[in-house]
Amino acid sequence: MQKAAEVWALFGGRHAVDTELQKRRDLPEMDECEETVYRGITWPATPPDKCAEMDCPNWNVGIMTWCCNSRGYWKTQSPNTAQCVQPSVLLLKSQQKYLADIIETVSDFVGNNSLEVGGDLVAIVDLLDMGVARSDTGDNYPGRIASAAQALRVGGLTASTVDALLSRDKPWNEVPVQTRHSCATTLLLIMDVAGIILSAASSEQKILAFINFQMNIISSTTTHIANQTMLLPAPSNTSDRTYSTAQLRIARNSSGADEDSPVGCDGDGGAGDVVIVFTEFPRLDKLLLDDGVDVEDPKQELNSPAISIRVGSEAPGLVLGAHVELALPMLHHDAENPTCVFWDTLINEWSPDGCQVGRRNSTHVVCFCQHLSNFAVLMDLRGALPRDERSTLPLRIITWTGCSASVLCLCLCVAAFGCFRSLRNTRTSIHLNLCICLLVAEVVLMFGLDQTKHKVEVATICNELIYAFSTLVVLIEAGYVKPPRKLAGLLYTRGNDKES
Repeated sequence: MQKAAEVWALFGGRHAVDTELQKRRDLPEMDECEETVYRGITWPATPPDKCAEMDCPNWNVGIMTWCCNSRGYWKTQSPNTAQCVQPSVLLLKSQQKYLADIIETVSDFVGNNSLEVGGDLVAIVDLLDMGVARSDTGDNYPGRIASAAQALRVGGLTASTVDALLSRDKPWNEVPVQTRHSCATTLLLIMDVAGIILSAASSEQKILAFINFQMNIISSTTTHIANQTMLLPAPSNTSDRTYSTAQLRIARNSSGADEDSPVGCDGDGGAGDVVIVFTEFPRLDKLLLDDGVDVEDPKQELNSPAISIRVGSEAPGLVLGAHVELALPMLHHDAENPTCVFWDTLINEWSPDGCQVGRRNSTHVVCFCQHLSNFAVLMDLRGALPRDERSTLPLRIITWTGCSASVLCLCLCVAAFGCFRSLRNTRTSIHLNLCICLLVAEVVLMFGLDQTKHKVEVATICNELIYAFSTLVVLIEAGYVKPPRKLAGLLYTRGNDKES
């Protein structure tokens, strides 16, 4: 019986790199997806392009599915459990509560219960989103946050709950990528709300450090912030875990200001409180990664922490001056072709609109953006191998050394057979053709080892190798190359035996 882990062992690693993609293409086609055991449940053999359905495990309500692709392999590393949910989570969703009440209940539930399936995470994210939506109905809604102490508690519980949800790697892997992207959008919005709530607790600068993110909150007045260049995170709020930085300038609106980038309401200007929330997510790429077996060759992938910058102001007439300068560290330093992007919450995808690459060095990429949002850097990771795959370097050295020596010797043979007339005869002509075929095959092999980015190049290299080696086989089978004497004698003896 073939287990899912045995197939997906080929696809290990955090980033889809060339070697992984090549292994996916090299898998032979199967008649069906083989029987697999996952979470103690035996999934039956499934025909290609069909989906298997099973009841959710451990008393969870719903159905989980696992689809087989056209080549006879499971499409994803694990089944889809987004429709599985605990009855207690359904009970939470049925209760009519507001943000403060929901956060108290959900935080206690997440801390005391194990969220084992993807549907639990999706349901809790929906519940938090519902609470945020209800908090926008006005200042006098039931259950509103009425004191600084309550704001501090609600904001802190919201942040810790989001951190706990982001730490559930295995259940998130069981959620379809489109649903994960939608949940990521919601969680980013919830974190912005948490930052605004925490700013209401006191006017002091704050820093919240969790496993999955770090939040820096700056509270000030328009008098101190307007027309000043702000460095984020603030120097007093920095820590060893802060790797990204940003510079922005907030200006008062004027007739020449860019009205497309407002921070507050347009008006004549005035005094008021301004809150800047800077959040860095070093592990958000795990939630956004699409590692399915049917994924097309990715041109670019996330290669930096994601950062969020939000500005809240009661003062009218504030706009974003010039541009926002972002310095984002690269996760893989040997990647190429950086693209500065922001998370478009309308389509739940990265978009380059309004952002451009300023400069880069060996560790960071500097981006210039014309708006505030959630930012990151996408880069071409082809060839940026994880450290464990660099162990193949000795094999590559051996291959290149051996092939280079072979090419050198073959070139000498071709020169000898072709240039010296005294050596020309039928036998040397045959050897000359053989040397040319082997030389072509060796050269194509050497320069084709890394040409796996485009299907046309791969097909061309394969055709050339097949042609070169087929020529050798045809020469041998046609009798142009005499076999060794012992083998020739054996064939002659067997031929006579058949005739007799």
